[in-house]
Amino acid sequence: MPPIQALPAETAKRLSSAQVAFSPDTVVKELVENALDAGASNVHVRVKDAGLALVSVKDDGTGIPVDDMPLVLQRYTTSKISSVEDLADVQTFGFRGEALNSIASLSQRTTICTRTEQEETGRIYEYDHHRRITSETTRAMQRGTQIDVEKLFHHLPVRKQLFSKESQQTCKRIKDLLIGFALLCPKTRIVLKFERSTNSSSSDESANGISKSSVSTTLVRWRHAYLCSSVLVMGVLT
Repeated sequence: MPPIQALPAETAKRLSSAQVAFSPDTVVKELVENALDAGASNVHVRVKDAGLALVSVKDDGTGIPVDDMPLVLQRYTTSKISSVEDLADVQTFGFRGEALNSIASLSQRTTICTRTEQEETGRIYEYDHHRRITSETTRAMQRGTQIDVEKLFHHLPVRKQLFSKESQQTCKRIKDLLIGFALLCPKTRIVLKFERSTNSSSSDESANGISKSSVSTTLVRWRHAYLCSSVLVMGVLT
């Protein structure tokens, strides 16, 4: 994958959007898309307290080169495109370079653990919600990247309270989202695990991860829909 670079000002202006990450499920979406764009064969997702305490996505993709780390959380920095013209041939889920910047600004702490094939050890970077590096260490790890997003909306109490009341709906959206990714990327193994804090009062029945039965049920339903209407399947998958 090409190195991460800042987009030209005109390109950034034309591609800019509203806040990319605005809920726990959109955080999961953006991180999983990054993992898939990195060529991951295995993606592990952990969601604690419906994403408010922790969203963690671990993959075995290409990893992030050390030279890219100063730009990885900056806005409009990406390895996917270098100009608007590249959009005609874009082959990735993401390309604007806004996701990690948005996610980090909404969390109390973002931790990135990564290692490329060329490196002997992995690197761990911790960032605060101002996207400043607060810690940098090394550790043994397999090739790939793990991003931990802790305490979403800790400095936005109204939004945090809103999502704390919607934990069941959030977990269902995350589960449905990852089942969709699993169907779109059948060669990639995606594992989802929900967790609760010991002091959490949530009684969410959706927080059981993705089971084989749930994927099988969805496949049967969508296969039946395909026999009835290919347009419906295209609409669901896209």
